Amino acid sequence: MDVLFHFLFTLMALYAARVHVRHHHLAPLIFAVVATLPDVDHFFGLLARGTFHNIFVTFLFPLALIALAFKYEKYGVFWKQMSILFFIVLVSHPIVDFFTSYSVLYFYPVSDQLMDLTHFDIKVNVDGQNYPLMSSSSMGVLIYMFILAGAFFLEELVDIQDRTHRDLRYSCGRLGWEIKCWLRQP
Repeated sequence: MDVLFHFLFTLMALYAARVHVRHHHLAPLIFAVVATLPDVDHFFGLLARGTFHNIFVTFLFPLALIALAFKYEKYGVFWKQMSILFFIVLVSHPIVDFFTSYSVLYFYPVSDQLMDLTHFDIKVNVDGQNYPLMSSSSMGVLIYMFILAGAFFLEELVDIQDRTHRDLRYSCGRLGWEIKCWLRQP
């Protein structure tokens, strides 16, 4: 997807998740800008869809920030929430690009293998005619939406960790259990 899509979709998702209520209206704007950062490689002569779209920049670096926030922020929640949002926003960028018209060098510089799922189309054949059920672009947007939906449960996740003083893995499991209970309520 293009830079504007990454900015606008992230901005809309974070406003829908009411991130601005807990923090400030600048938070969704800042994270919408962060969502566009992997595309910086296009403008500075770097390897496009490789230098900043790879797993090291969009997955491992934000994951390390989450680990640091949960290790060193004992009594607060701000840096925990911001590091998780940073992770959500950055990891979603190359995933939506997998399904659009762009290929991504996800394991660059270790591998030059392109990741491209643009031909992931589901069609239904009815009376000899193919009707599109799902295109690769809509699949990318669907996955993007599910990833950014994590912002809806951000406060609950950090609150569970803060209340129980357990690790992030326990907090994620507990959050999953609470969501399951919530979905079963009438």
